[in-house]
Amino acid sequence: MPADIVTLDKVICCYDDMPSLLGAAAARSRRMLGAVFPRDTWWTRLGIRLVNFTMRLRRSPFRTFLHPPQEVDSVLRRYGLTPRWQGGTLLWLVWVYARPRRSRWGVIPPAGTERSGRKTPPRVSCLDVVFALEELPLVKTGGPLPRLQPRFWYQQNLGKGWADD
Repeated sequence: MPADIVTLDKVICCYDDMPSLLGAAAARSRRMLGAVFPRDTWWTRLGIRLVNFTMRLRRSPFRTFLHPPQEVDSVLRRYGLTPRWQGGTLLWLVWVYARPRRSRWGVIPPAGTERSGRKTPPRVSCLDVVFALEELPLVKTGGPLPRLQPRFWYQQNLGKGWADD
């Protein structure tokens, strides 16, 4: 079943066939996909080996896997997703991917477009503002997602020329 937003929160490392898992998720994602998976560092490799050793001692069939971030990125790009945000913690990578903007209304009309000789404000729906916010440049930080001020951003980028009548 398709969804606007698909999240894979710490499940990629639990699945040995990462390309098929990501492929199925990306194929069902209409707009955005978020993925949280372990960093490829020496301490996560050691931790995963310890977890797998413990599971083997307990005779559990469960195993964890460390997939290279480059492979995760290439699979998601193959399905038409582009990176929008990257961050994470000491152990986890957090990546957000999005599809290129498609709106049934077409491109957001620029503010102050000429219509019958006078400037008119653009007709913008809530979805257009959300799509516009998705098109902000990729933010590479290690912290949380930046707080966006949609009204301020809207006034600065879409609301120009309204009071020029």
